[in-house]
Amino acid sequence: MKKLVNCIITLSICIIVGITVCFALSACHGKEVNRFPVDKRFIPAHTQTWTTYTTIKVGKSVVPIAHHHSRWVEDDWQIGYKVIYEDDSSEVVWESVSKEEYDGLYLDVDLEEE
Repeated sequence: MKKLVNCIITLSICIIVGITVCFALSACHGKEVNRFPVDKRFIPAHTQTWTTYTTIKVGKSVVPIAHHHSRWVEDDWQIGYKVIYEDDSSEVVWESVSKEEYDGLYLDVDLEEE
């Protein structure tokens, strides 16, 4: 019985490791071959808020306690780059840039609007 339990535990660990490796490898695209800007966006300064909860035990009951958090987020100028990898896969990667770099980027859509 003990050998069976050890075998099941070992098999479970192998399956978990295998799944983890598969996810890690699927996230790898290989070497970046090319990149070019495809979009830009401006996110104005704002207050970001979120709530976390903890619980306390009161007698036999468990009571959730809300904790509200907030932080100030400055203006953010971002450029979306289409990145092409050597395995012919691609994705759009957003990067924060300076206002000057943002203003200096003219996309084809910008020219059509004028």
